[in-house]
Amino acid sequence: MIEILQDSHWEKIPNLVYGFTTRWGGVSSPPYEEFNGSLSVGDDPLAVETNRKRFSEQLGISLSQCFTVRQVHGNDILVIDKEGSLPDSKDLQKGHDALITNRVEVLLGIQTADCLPLLMVDVEKNVAAAVHAGWKGTYLGIAMKVIAEMSRLYQSSPREVQVLLGPSIGRCCYQFGDPEIQEFKERYLHHARWIESRSGSYFLDIREANRCQLLSRGVPAENIRSITRCTCCEREEFFSVRREETTGRHLNFIMLRSKGGLR
Repeated sequence: MIEILQDSHWEKIPNLVYGFTTRWGGVSSPPYEEFNGSLSVGDDPLAVETNRKRFSEQLGISLSQCFTVRQVHGNDILVIDKEGSLPDSKDLQKGHDALITNRVEVLLGIQTADCLPLLMVDVEKNVAAAVHAGWKGTYLGIAMKVIAEMSRLYQSSPREVQVLLGPSIGRCCYQFGDPEIQEFKERYLHHARWIESRSGSYFLDIREANRCQLLSRGVPAENIRSITRCTCCEREEFFSVRREETTGRHLNFIMLRSKGGLR
């Protein structure tokens, strides 16, 4: 069975399927063992297809309901609206780092191996989002942009949005050079809480950076929850590009459902 991490509070949200996979429960061989969900990292395509089929069967859905995008470390958003058509392969390959939907039975997926995955839901407006925030996306404020788009498109109030931060590389391991850190400092004046200087190097707390950005857009602190696991430290549980370079990708997902719950 594919290992899926969840949050005790989010398990109480009705009509919602969500989670964060670890590296276990698939058929991929090293260095992609076992559950790699990406076809773009050099893994055997047959193994990836088997992994994806196992995933959909475990959730009790069809693969045709699952949508992932070509992630480019930007801040563009793909919107799947219930009044429009479903995206085709060309749409999915244009380059996005977040997805938003108000459509039930559509699973939004983001793939990561150190970057921060964020899942968002507004139960009142029945809107969900999945966000990929690497350091570039964080610098560009992608989480803030998603909150703004949920508000613009579906009248979501930031105070009603629930956000769950998934496993990512931690402050302990996310080392950066001076040029990149200076970019953050120039763009975000209140950076002291998420940039640490240690032994002559800088370390970025990508989780705290995104939390602060969400707070700045009106999401209440009590609405932001986190599965605080470091993908770089925890070799036995997670893929990490920073640690291994050639490795698999986790699937972080959310889906609105008329009859909720993982099967």
